[in-house]
Amino acid sequence: MSAALDRVGLKEPPAVRHKDAIPTAFGYSEQRSEQVKAWYQFRNAANLSVTASCYGANKYLPETIREKN
Repeated sequence: MSAALDRVGLKEPPAVRHKDAIPTAFGYSEQRSEQVKAWYQFRNAANLSVTASCYGANKYLPETIREKN
């Protein structure tokens, strides 16, 4: 695997991204909605950036964007 990564110039294999790897939609959840709302209210009250996602980092971002963060 490391030889293949070296050959194509990658440090690590890309994230798995196909139809079976993406979780199904949950639908609306009032509890989840309140948790997300509380997350952003907390960040706002603590004078932290509200642009940080409550779901964590997006592992599917293109490498050029990942390098900027």
